[in-house]
Amino acid sequence: MTDRPEKVRRIDFTPDEFIAGIAGIMTDREVGIYWVVCALMYSTGGAVPYEATVEKIAGLLKAGRRPVVERAIARLVQIGKLQRDGDLLINKRSQDEIDRVSSRIRKAQENGAKGGRPRSGEKRKAVEGPHEEDRKTIEGGKEEDRKASERDRVDSRNWGSVSGNINDLAKPTGFSGEKLTPTPTPTPTPTAAAANAAAGPIGAARVIELFDEVRVRVFGPEQARPWPHTRDKAYAEQILATGADLETIAFAFERAFKGQLARNERPAGHLGYMVGPVQDAVRQGSASPKTRGRDAPEGPSMPSAEPEWAIMSKHCMRQRDRLGVEIAKAAREQNNAELERLMVVARQRYPKVA
Repeated sequence: MTDRPEKVRRIDFTPDEFIAGIAGIMTDREVGIYWVVCALMYSTGGAVPYEATVEKIAGLLKAGRRPVVERAIARLVQIGKLQRDGDLLINKRSQDEIDRVSSRIRKAQENGAKGGRPRSGEKRKAVEGPHEEDRKTIEGGKEEDRKASERDRVDSRNWGSVSGNINDLAKPTGFSGEKLTPTPTPTPTPTAAAANAAAGPIGAARVIELFDEVRVRVFGPEQARPWPHTRDKAYAEQILATGADLETIAFAFERAFKGQLARNERPAGHLGYMVGPVQDAVRQGSASPKTRGRDAPEGPSMPSAEPEWAIMSKHCMRQRDRLGVEIAKAAREQNNAELERLMVVARQRYPKVA
């Protein structure tokens, strides 16, 4: 049997990843052309020829022109959404989906040639012929076996009568001998949650959670959002790219919300309103409300020197380059190898900043 590309009939689509991947870095025309390229890959079963793809898209889209399509594809290649391999266009995510489909189809064909799905070891043993004693147990066996099985089932419900080493195990906290008493977890109040903001793990989800906590603390529970905004994850990545810790972020959120409350404005509906205040807090060196309290020393606070990756990440974001988000993510996860690789690419792309 000769290998040929598999035509993909359906794919798994994750809307959150798609929205986060295009937020703030792609135009509406680039999004449309990007989707058509991916669809052509699924339709043909792999990478597509560049010239044929440009002609195809120019013919498919209304008022489509070849120079417009070429500029959009060049932009998608620049930001890493598409890759050029000689005369071929490739999207890595689409190629991974095609490889998974091909592997699934190939396994199904191999199993079909063998007569269907392979049976498990126990089923195969039963088909080949169990031993006489096994057959007696399966069919009911002797009356004594049945009674013994019934006794075992009854005994298993009583922890005190179970033999073996179970009683030698250390009992968990709250175990009374008859039932487990779970230790109640205190529900943090909004003020306690904001005070412990720095203790949480740094991530986009934590920033979104902190945004909602501070919003409720300043404006009251009646102003709680029913769910996060669709672009909150992308804005949270931009906030984390500033290099601010969660304590600084919480202070910036609170100051911005209190300003809106003083001006009798509605509370911010998404994290996009908070990117600027967090950047200002980082520039001013506003580590926390403690440094701005009555015990704080007089005079302007000295901003801390930003690391090179933070400067480069913010510059890439200002250029609408997805590379800035990837640099911030690698730094936050302390993935030094990936961070160094991304910084090499960024220095080559923006030599003046380096």
